Amino acid sequence: MSGQPKGLQNQGNRRYLLRMSRTGTPVKERVAAIRQRRKEAGRGHLYTDLPNELIEAIDRIKAERGAPSRAPIIEEAVRLLIEKEQRA
Repeated sequence: MSGQPKGLQNQGNRRYLLRMSRTGTPVKERVAAIRQRRKEAGRGHLYTDLPNELIEAIDRIKAERGAPSRAPIIEEAVRLLIEKEQRA
């Protein structure tokens, strides 16, 4: 790695910044550990695109409730939809 700034690794024509947490554990390992703990707790990960107006509405509700993230708001909305569909 001579001649390269600390934290950069040359791979082909690309350079990747290697970040370390305060504990010295690489970010990739920390993320993998978080995902494993969530999986063990019976939780999955979902990625989806939403129209901006829905995101703005979610953010308004999040702010009103003081929620730490959008996740609990989205989880509640999905649960309510599923309950409604099951009653129909």
